[in-house]
Amino acid sequence: MSNLTNTKSLLAKLLATENVTVEHGNYPTAAFDVKNRVLKLPVWKEMSGSLYDLMVLHEVGHALWTPEEGWHESASKK
Repeated sequence: MSNLTNTKSLLAKLLATENVTVEHGNYPTAAFDVKNRVLKLPVWKEMSGSLYDLMVLHEVGHALWTPEEGWHESASKK
C-alpha cells in the first residue's frame, strides 16, 4: 500500500471514530458497507488529493450517520 493510501486510510478511521476497514481498489466509485463497516475507495489514474478527500469525507459521513437497519426503506420512500 502506498504512503497516500495509508494516509487516507488513517484519516478515514480517525474521522469515523472507529476502526473501519478501508479498501482501495478498482471500484467505479466510493462506497460504504454499513453492515460490514467497510469503506471502499477507488484508485483512479488521475485523481487529485482533493477529490480523494471529498470521497473519504462523504463515505465517513455514512459511517457516522447511516443506520444499518432501515436505511434502504428510508431511501426508497423518497
